[in-house]
Amino acid sequence: MAEHCVRAFGSFVTERASACVYVAALEASRQVNLVDLARVARRSVFAIGREAKRVVRVLGLRTEPLDPVLRAETTVNRVFGYVHKAQADTVFKAQVMELIAGTTQNARCVPERLIEYLSDASTRPKLIALTARLVEFSRSCALSAGVSANTLTCAAIAIAIEHYMASCPDNTKVLRRSQRVCIYKLAALPNGTSQQSVARHVSQVHRALVEASKTVPWLSDIKKNVDAVVDHVEDVLFCYQQAQAWVFSTQTECEDAEQSATSQVTKVVSELSKAPAF
Repeated sequence: MAEHCVRAFGSFVTERASACVYVAALEASRQVNLVDLARVARRSVFAIGREAKRVVRVLGLRTEPLDPVLRAETTVNRVFGYVHKAQADTVFKAQVMELIAGTTQNARCVPERLIEYLSDASTRPKLIALTARLVEFSRSCALSAGVSANTLTCAAIAIAIEHYMASCPDNTKVLRRSQRVCIYKLAALPNGTSQQSVARHVSQVHRALVEASKTVPWLSDIKKNVDAVVDHVEDVLFCYQQAQAWVFSTQTECEDAEQSATSQVTKVVSELSKAPAF
């Protein structure tokens, strides 16, 4: 299959070969993690996902790449589409600001700040990358069970926006809950889901991130709460991934299957205490 695709598509052999591996695994009903595949190939997960769709189309296969991580780029693009339209159309901007506005006094300035922050084109790539990592984290913690892929991705982009807005050099204040609601509304608005659904899943992911923050050595002296985690989301995701990889590598096949079924953050954290050096 890989040889056929290379002849058909030409260059970018690594991306296309990786896409062929992913599609072949789907055809054989084998579980393949697209994020891990992209990491090994040292290519963008979205580039491989796009190539996988092209492979399916060219070869006329019925398999459809449905990895939720692939939705991150589309979901972020919809949000940025709304923001760019709001920047160009003052009437539309007023409508959007009214729809995402909070009900409290301290949340009234957030819609303007939010649209201004997202109007910077340089924020898009890093939001896509962090959204994909948060989606993968949610799946590894079994938080995706019973949640639509759309809601899962919207919650991930909301947390990504929270993180980058909180870490802005000119932002000296912690975002309050009433202010975060504006972010949840903006994530939900262009993606056809409700702010309540997004907020509910964001809360679940926040709780998992607070627990996972125990794997970050340099955060051991700070109070573990949502505000602290929002500031250090990237550190938490990196260290938890390393901890999870170590725990899985020390388990037998039987234990590994049980862990992947439950996939609880607390189990990884408790097992981490047995690590010789982390």
